[in-house]
Amino acid sequence: MGNFWKKAGCASVITALLAGMPVYGAGWQQDDAGRRWQKEDGTYLTAQWQWLDEDGDGVSQCYYFDENGYLLTQTTTPDGCTVNEQGAWVQDGKIQTQVSAAESGSGTFTKCTMKTSQLDSFQYWLYTPPGATENMPLIISLHGAKNTFVDDSYSLAYLLKNGELTVPAYVAFPVKPDHHKGAWGSLDASVVELVSSLAGQYKTDSRRVSIYGISAGGAQTVRIAARHPEVFASVVAVSPATPIRSEEVEALAGVAVAYMAGAQEVPTMRQDCENSVNALRQAGISTKFILVSGADHKEVTRKGFLNSEYGVLEWMLQNSKS
Repeated sequence: MGNFWKKAGCASVITALLAGMPVYGAGWQQDDAGRRWQKEDGTYLTAQWQWLDEDGDGVSQCYYFDENGYLLTQTTTPDGCTVNEQGAWVQDGKIQTQVSAAESGSGTFTKCTMKTSQLDSFQYWLYTPPGATENMPLIISLHGAKNTFVDDSYSLAYLLKNGELTVPAYVAFPVKPDHHKGAWGSLDASVVELVSSLAGQYKTDSRRVSIYGISAGGAQTVRIAARHPEVFASVVAVSPATPIRSEEVEALAGVAVAYMAGAQEVPTMRQDCENSVNALRQAGISTKFILVSGADHKEVTRKGFLNSEYGVLEWMLQNSKS
């Protein structure tokens, strides 16, 4: 189990070109309309964010290319982020960078967007594990009421982004748009489409898809898994804001379920966890309950995931649809 938790080196990404195809050099191309990034197959990056290490120093900057493949500069991107005059993504005036996996000794953490049936621009962050291969598990993680989770040192995203935790799975962190006033459950179609999109791009194992969420996102993991039990092998609700509903109990009969709370949790949230676990168990559904010692609502994720004795991630990854 030690190798599961410690940092690991990352294998290089190798691009194989089919014999007989023209060879292009990846890099910037300039024309009267602006700058574009040409890929090695001769096509261009379009309608997406991309981390690019232009000088090969192991440090990448993030750029957004529009639907025609042109770099956006000194403006706001469709998903509400800011780019400077060179097109680099900035927050609070600071250019955002990413150290390559080979340099950091952990997986990569990338900002992405996709179009869904509900949203023109559905933003998510994707953790790619070291030495990623086909048929790896996928975890979908839903944030709570605030979507500043990437920079919150108590979040799962932060632990992965900063190399404190390494997981042998892809982990996607959808971002609920600020303009969307509904709960995560109202975006269940977008979440399921994200699962399908990642399966197509990275050949993730469709039998081993888990969904995890905390606080406001915790209750919604249960909602979404109950509506789409054929998609998710397991669900982990961390300190959910509301207890499980009776119709959700019945729908989760074929899904592995776990609830996690801190021993110092807000009393009502801890009680909601215990009530939900009892309801599932009374219905004959095997349910795991994880009580994290010494943790309050803020600390439960960090202490729960970094302490191997709880085995949260391992439990998620071992579950598989038949």
